[in-house]
Amino acid sequence: MKRTRGKFGLLFIICCLLTGCWDNVEIDSKCFISTIGIDVGKDIEELKRAKEIESDEPFAAREIKKLKVTYGYPDMSQLGPEKGGTAESKSLSAEGTSMQDAKLLATLKSSRKLILGQTKLLLLSHEVLNYPEVVKEIMDYFQREPFLNRMMHVVVTSGKTEDYISHKPEMENNIEYYINGLMKHTERAASVMPMTVNEMLRLLTENGNVFIPKIMLDKETNEIILKGVAIIKDYEIVGNLSSLETADLSIIRGAKQGGSRLIYVKGKPLDFTFESEGRQIKISNKSKNKLNIQIKVLLEAQIKGYYAEEKVSILDFKVVEEDIKKAMSEECTKVANMIQRNYGIEPFGIQEYLTKFQPSLWKEIEDNWDDVYKNSNIEIIVQTKIRRIGVTE
Repeated sequence: MKRTRGKFGLLFIICCLLTGCWDNVEIDSKCFISTIGIDVGKDIEELKRAKEIESDEPFAAREIKKLKVTYGYPDMSQLGPEKGGTAESKSLSAEGTSMQDAKLLATLKSSRKLILGQTKLLLLSHEVLNYPEVVKEIMDYFQREPFLNRMMHVVVTSGKTEDYISHKPEMENNIEYYINGLMKHTERAASVMPMTVNEMLRLLTENGNVFIPKIMLDKETNEIILKGVAIIKDYEIVGNLSSLETADLSIIRGAKQGGSRLIYVKGKPLDFTFESEGRQIKISNKSKNKLNIQIKVLLEAQIKGYYAEEKVSILDFKVVEEDIKKAMSEECTKVANMIQRNYGIEPFGIQEYLTKFQPSLWKEIEDNWDDVYKNSNIEIIVQTKIRRIGVTE
């Protein structure tokens, strides 16, 4: 009898504890944010006035509208068993002193709870990246927000982000699926360098520098175009790399994704694709303030197109390989020197190589690394081996 009472007592306690979710919210009451766009607010030029606001001053939170945040979300009424898999986007915007302030004001405009855990895309306007202190505040918000999807892609926009969120691409119903598709299906193209929020936060925390893909909206053709990458140094945009320069940077870094190139052989265009087979770094200490750095990249190529009277199979491939080596080596060396001297950024993995494989040399130059890097000689050698020529008969 006592055992029976004990079992019923235990069952009663379990029923009391497992009564359901105390913070349950119906799915119809949620607004799943798919895209976040960040632009400058109307009071961005009054940042100096923000420093004059005292910590005990009343109503300080509404003083300066530094940011304009636009939240894109799918139109749930377009989803259903007999409808398409994606819906067109709607959006709501709010201007605030901070990201959290803008989110609060946006919530006051929405009849549903804003959910950030399903966000697919983050858009940063070129203009907002001109204010490093504001960028630091934005990144701090993303670091602290526990419910944010940190695996979403990040791109920099030429123009206002709200224009991109309201834009409907030809192939997709909304911007986030289109951009994610570009990043995913062009992952083998060296001119594309996808960036996630998690990776961006890691790189900015380490040294304040990062390369973020940049897009432009061509209003005449109604197309979104990839425009290389934006260069962020010390939380501020300092320049851009074109698509071709971005591809060269990917090659130097030994990125796994491949690419394509064209050279002229006997006056005829020869198209070839390539894949990276790794790279080798050699560093010698020329002086206390200068290094000789050689990065040798190994590529495997495949001929995709060459039309001439003679068959491609009778070409002297040793000569073709030397021509490719010369052209690509000079091109990549120029890009490396431009990044080194114009921006003072080291995205090639040289510092990592020194700390791992030449720690004694790194200890000698660590305190003066920035000057040593700027004064160093960087040479890129692209060694290409043609493995396949395609079907010729």
